[in-house]
Amino acid sequence: KGCTWRTVSVDKIVTRDCHSKVFGDIVQATQPPACLDACGSQKTNTSSSCWVDCFYKAAAGPDSGKPGGKVAGMSFAELTAAWEHPFLPEDQGGCPPVKPKPPWFAHTTSVEQKM
Repeated sequence: KGCTWRTVSVDKIVTRDCHSKVFGDIVQATQPPACLDACGSQKTNTSSSCWVDCFYKAAAGPDSGKPGGKVAGMSFAELTAAWEHPFLPEDQGGCPPVKPKPPWFAHTTSVEQKM
């Protein structure tokens, strides 16, 4: 009852494309390149089923997608560090910052303002 949330601060905003590339490259680098190499022309297509399969094998382990398969990929700490890496400064391998966009509602006129 009466619960709300607000953003206290935003340290850095990055594009989805850059975040996906940096995060994906870090996760994929934990495994030998054979899986991605087997994807042929789709090895850099992050929406291909082959790339996604390789990503999950790297992140969670090669048998994690099988019934009863062992989850033996990256640790939670490693995945968290990989997820946060794009937010580091650019000289540390992070993504370039993006300026925040105004909220969607900033361009609308409320009913009260029309009256």
